[in-house]
Amino acid sequence: MLSVLLSALLQSIEPQPSVVEVGAPTRIVVTARDGRVLAGIPVVARAPDGAVLQLGATDAEGVVRLTPAVVGTHTVVATLEREPGRGALTLRAALDAVPERRRPLWFGLGTLLAVAAGWRAFRRGPETGRAR
Repeated sequence: MLSVLLSALLQSIEPQPSVVEVGAPTRIVVTARDGRVLAGIPVVARAPDGAVLQLGATDAEGVVRLTPAVVGTHTVVATLEREPGRGALTLRAALDAVPERRRPLWFGLGTLLAVAAGWRAFRRGPETGRAR
């Protein structure tokens, strides 16, 4: 029992960042407690709607990537195999996906109009009101 507890304390799984907009990619890093990355670790994610996403195994940098498609908390699970007879160690982390922030079209148009008006005022000059 103590060895299971110690094993759980020696590894971690961490989404970076832990809160993302839907459609934005996030890195999930699996590391040992001493900071070493753990390559080849299978990682899956469970979406809030119950779908299970097979993310694959961590690369040489201990990373897999997830781009959430639905709003809510995704549970990310990494399974580390241990020596025979000791079973597997499961690491869990939460990734919160929030709605994508929509930037209105009028915001971009307003910025463009402000720049155009400023350029026109600059070209006219401060005193005469006529073009230089």
